Amino acid sequence: MSEINLIDVEASGLHFESYPIEVGVRVSGIVQSWLIRPTHSWTHWDDAAESLHKLSRERLHLEGLPPERVARELNSLFSETDCVVYSDAAPWDDDWIKTLFAASGQKPAFVVLPITDLLDQDASGRFQRRLAQLREANHSRLHRVRADLEQLREAYRHAIESS
Repeated sequence: MSEINLIDVEASGLHFESYPIEVGVRVSGIVQSWLIRPTHSWTHWDDAAESLHKLSRERLHLEGLPPERVARELNSLFSETDCVVYSDAAPWDDDWIKTLFAASGQKPAFVVLPITDLLDQDASGRFQRRLAQLREANHSRLHRVRADLEQLREAYRHAIESS
């Protein structure tokens, strides 16, 4: 199986004012992730989202990196690749990446596309079913980028190898 670039973003909630709090990528088989320190203008916080990802605002302020640094490191990482990353929630993840880069004053050197763009209808169905199985089996590990990226990779592998 050829490797594809994957991205996952955790956010402060599912609201138009939400913002990225953790971003992770899987590139060339290596997973990297960053906690993001909220800017002063990022104020939306959803307690229900926190109960899922278990990342508090306090932890993000203590351990998170400034958006400028995360954006710079993402761009540096993707300067060596084809500059496309795939997501199972591309509209959301792309919006949060745009929010991150807007706060950093930079432009992303990559684009976020739906992982299903790589799959035909049958494979897309297999992908969705396998991802649902993995999420059900690993419910306690969901909503952190490293675990989510591994589940995406496994579901994608299953979809293309089962054809």
